[in-house]
Amino acid sequence: MESKFTLPPNKKRILICGRSGSGKTHLLNLLLQNGFNRCRSCTSRKPRIGEESSEEYYFVSEQKVFDLIREDEAICYTQLGGNWYALERKEFNKDKAVFCIIPSAINLLSLKQIKESLIIYLDVPDELRLERLKERVTNKENALAREQKEAEEFFGFKCYDVCIDDPLFTLDSVFDRIKKKNDGESSPFLFGS
Repeated sequence: MESKFTLPPNKKRILICGRSGSGKTHLLNLLLQNGFNRCRSCTSRKPRIGEESSEEYYFVSEQKVFDLIREDEAICYTQLGGNWYALERKEFNKDKAVFCIIPSAINLLSLKQIKESLIIYLDVPDELRLERLKERVTNKENALAREQKEAEEFFGFKCYDVCIDDPLFTLDSVFDRIKKKNDGESSPFLFGS
């Protein structure tokens, strides 16, 4: 499907960043419906109900993730909630790629890779985010530990091009924000054009 939304000329991909429950998957799906290509990461975590390998993640063994890292085929990797996640180089370099990422994984990218990426940070209110998470939680202790780790990870996070704080965002409102940024509106961007 051809998209009416295009990347700024100096950007090759979109990286979506935000805490659990911020709407990353929602934005990812909107972009996929509009001609963008999903980067699938490998994970050692077990699939959630309805997830399948090669649709959202490649579900692999922990050893497979370690092999990708050792062979320098993982462009970035991290451990979250006791599970390993890795993004393969070939996935990252897809045309019009879109990927959900966390700050520690962004820190593993080169400056060139960061500058070539449009980083969208979803910073929706905590009350709404936590309400969304209640619907997903199966292990409250693990969820609490993950929430604490994310709070630490996102503290002071500023490595983004566009910050979306409206929990009712649409693809039009996101791209309107990107267009305003590219037209010179001042905002807290660390990496821009």
